[in-house]
Amino acid sequence: MMGRGDGPGAGAAGGPSRHVPVLLEEVVGALDVKRGGTFIDGTFGAGGYTRAILDEHPQNKVIAIDRDPDAIAGGASLAAKFKKRLMLVPGRFGDLDEIAHSQGFESVDGVVLDIGVSSMQLDQAERGFSFRNEGPLDMRMEQSGPSAADLVNESSEAELADIFYHYGEERRARAVARAIIEMRRRQPFETTRQLADLVASLIRQEPGGIHPATRVFQGLRIAVNDELGELVRALHAAERILKPGGRLVVVTFHSLEDRIVKQFFAARTGRAATGSRHLPTAAAPEPTFDAITRGPVGPSEQEMARNPRARSAKLRAGARTDTPPQEPLSAIAMLAELPQTARKTGRAPMIRLLHIIAISALIASAGYAYSIKYDTLYYAEQVAKLKSKVQREREAIAVLQAEWQYLDRPDRLQEAADKHLDLQPLKIQQLARLSDLPNRPSREDEIGRKLEALGLLEPTSTPKDKNSDARTPTTQTPKR
Repeated sequence: MMGRGDGPGAGAAGGPSRHVPVLLEEVVGALDVKRGGTFIDGTFGAGGYTRAILDEHPQNKVIAIDRDPDAIAGGASLAAKFKKRLMLVPGRFGDLDEIAHSQGFESVDGVVLDIGVSSMQLDQAERGFSFRNEGPLDMRMEQSGPSAADLVNESSEAELADIFYHYGEERRARAVARAIIEMRRRQPFETTRQLADLVASLIRQEPGGIHPATRVFQGLRIAVNDELGELVRALHAAERILKPGGRLVVVTFHSLEDRIVKQFFAARTGRAATGSRHLPTAAAPEPTFDAITRGPVGPSEQEMARNPRARSAKLRAGARTDTPPQEPLSAIAMLAELPQTARKTGRAPMIRLLHIIAISALIASAGYAYSIKYDTLYYAEQVAKLKSKVQREREAIAVLQAEWQYLDRPDRLQEAADKHLDLQPLKIQQLARLSDLPNRPSREDEIGRKLEALGLLEPTSTPKDKNSDARTPTTQTPKR
């Protein structure tokens, strides 16, 4: 993750640098500070955004919040310059609505949040944020509470692996956590160099890539300061404190923060997915924000040339509607928690339900795809069979046509009839009487001779008329 409000330099830590607010013009424009009003700078830092807001309109007021005591002390001169127009308050931006109420404001005209660690914190080795400089393994923005060293030396292997994987997006999280457990048995971790060297021995640095310890340090810092949880609370607090038409502007520096802000605005502007044609659509709540930016706004080429640390910055903004604030989004809160934390806070049933729904959807999709494939193969097979049958019929027709040309003599006609006509021989039971039998010129058959010998059939008579038709049989009448 890149630092917020950074000056020239490379990587997540570098040499001392002058504070340069990131996306300053874009932030001022999205807040629309020229109209005048009261604004909250939830991450005061060195006061870059606050100063720009106060300079833009003589009636503008700013409630500046920061959890770092050094930042509050450093802003004393700016507070003295603007006197009653600037209220500098130590605290967390997740409580910005309560802080505004404590300062006598029921609502405000704009809120700006610049998420992450500042260049000043990175450049101070004694704060323990940077892996490039030797210093205590601290990373506490408020300079109180459990430090990064406490987390590294006391957490279990599973907890460390979750921190590195979910907050740092480190693919070799388990290997790093296992090595930490082995090493702290011999000697506890006390400095940033100890941890950075251990990680560098496990993860190879790509040519031109980031330092191997970048993601591990990012995960630790987010866990120590609960940065994602503060962001979720700040987004809902801004929804409660902004008046209709008020602006919420958020600048993020890595995918974890941007995912939370993106999904919050998607849900609150009514752009979140509401179902499909296969599932019933629930009634969508009235939007509490109107989108100002369609997608993230990034730095210009000129700004990245002046401040390389700004290259990963993304700005998203929305304008408050007159719809009353809604209940906090539990799905957004889950994005800020580790799996173990979600189970401890009782969200495990919801996680299991989401997993079941996802798995069921995948199974249904696979079944539907398989049914389509099966039907396609079945109908393709039927079409192939029909084509084969049509081909056989065509071949049979061609054979018959060829034989038809061949039938030019009676014997060939008889041969074709015997071949293609299913004729049965004549049976005696089919005749009503023996006289129905055709007359034959001679009795060569054994049955005829026996009938003649018994006197049941007269001998065959020879026609006397030579002109008579020899093909006409003489009828024989059996004796009674």
